[in-house]
Amino acid sequence: MKKRLRKKLHKKYLYDVIYEISVSSYWREKIINLSPVESLVLNKKTVDYVPTYLSNVIRKYSLSYMISRLAHPNGQIIFIFMAEAFPDQVYGCSYNNPNVVER
Repeated sequence: MKKRLRKKLHKKYLYDVIYEISVSSYWREKIINLSPVESLVLNKKTVDYVPTYLSNVIRKYSLSYMISRLAHPNGQIIFIFMAEAFPDQVYGCSYNNPNVVER
């Protein structure tokens, strides 16, 4: 697949990834427990607990996103999402309350 098309596909599905990962208790707990220097990779090998429609897209197009976190001064945790192949061009974030992790 051409680089331009890969970049477009990463952009197209970025906000689906941000939403689904941010509301998933499984992924929230994993990200919240990361150290500030660690990151996770979401790709076709690590699509556990991702909705089927999204895991199918990730597998079909070989999408790969890096997920890391930052602590915000107001107590929130910021989840940072970047396309692994285009980290400076395809990225987004979500603000999360660390006290809300359903079990």
